[in-house]
Amino acid sequence: MPLQALIYTLNNTFSISQIYILEPNNRNSCCSQTSKLLSADTPRRQKLRKIINTQKQKAKRLRHKLKLKKKNRSIPSEEAIKILETMLPPKVVTFVESQIDLNSKKKNGHRYTNETKAFALSLYHLSGKAYKMISKLFCLPSKSSILKRVSRMPSCSGLTQPSIDVISSKVSMMSPVRKMCVISVDEISIKSHLAYDSSKDEVIGLEDYGDGIKSDCLATSAIVIMARGIVENWKQPVSYYLVNESCSSEKVKEKLVDAINKLEKIGL
Repeated sequence: MPLQALIYTLNNTFSISQIYILEPNNRNSCCSQTSKLLSADTPRRQKLRKIINTQKQKAKRLRHKLKLKKKNRSIPSEEAIKILETMLPPKVVTFVESQIDLNSKKKNGHRYTNETKAFALSLYHLSGKAYKMISKLFCLPSKSSILKRVSRMPSCSGLTQPSIDVISSKVSMMSPVRKMCVISVDEISIKSHLAYDSSKDEVIGLEDYGDGIKSDCLATSAIVIMARGIVENWKQPVSYYLVNESCSSEKVKEKLVDAINKLEKIGL
């Protein structure tokens, strides 16, 4: 049978780059192609290589310029804090300063201030999802650290002895004028929720007046007794009581008189 030949020319040098010799129904058909050594240095490839090298040199010069600009624009953190003090409130400046210090350390070496811990606790109480999102932008304590801090706080209703000791230590450093205060009582609504405290083996969230007896009713509000300074602006929560819907005036009077007597004994 006659042979069928297909010739493809891939450049303008009039050289045969590929020759395919195909013979139908013949297993001995062969294929011939120009080697890579002959086609590696064609005019087209030389032109492309020049363009690539030029772009590489241009990118290298731009990276060098960008690096120099970053060095020139960086300022010491102390100067940055002084500039922020003229533009932002003191609390915000303190938070930014703590963030600068935390970002300069490794994750395992983070040590948070009491202000940062209090801010993290308040934010987590408002919304757990919001806290998770903001934690990606700022260095904040983890969820386990917040819960660990909360577990150390006194969680018993009523005016307990540990809370009296804490208030007494603060009162001992006050002047006689600063000790002048008023006692206020207010009722706030709370989220109706039951929780189990494994450390005390008790259920929290039921109606509790701090006398060791809990009712079967779910607490819907809390009565808070607070001391507030008259001459100087300070305030200190004294005790709280979990109630269901409302509380009788006799019970409020009893708890208020008890709080006044104990506060007078420690010097207020």
